[in-house]
Amino acid sequence: MKRRFPLTYALNSLNRSPGMHDACPFMLARPAIETLHFAHCVIAEAGPSRVQGR
Repeated sequence: MKRRFPLTYALNSLNRSPGMHDACPFMLARPAIETLHFAHCVIAEAGPSRVQGR
């Protein structure tokens, strides 16, 4: 999420300069961010061997 917001801002700024629509016209709601964070933590805790099916 920390990397997504600056990238989204930059892409939208580039698109707006010639009058185009935003490349990413939506913002994630707090509950969606919390769900993504929870999923990230669960996958990270499982470790690479369980994620890859080993």
